[in-house]
Amino acid sequence: MSGSDLESVRSLLNHHPGWSRWRLSRVICEQWDWRNRAGALKDMAARSLLLKLQARGLIMLPTKRRTT
Repeated sequence: MSGSDLESVRSLLNHHPGWSRWRLSRVICEQWDWRNRAGALKDMAARSLLLKLQARGLIMLPTKRRTT
């Protein structure tokens, strides 16, 4: 992940504080064209990345809304 990628994530978080983690991960996938071979968005991979960034203190995610 580049510094500009991290800044784009931070920008999304700052400009859309009401977004869910789900929406945030999907928008990131769309912006980065992050898809699997079948063309589906790599939503779970994006969420995993976001959680790792938060664990490292690089971002602060919105609170979790749903539990499975």
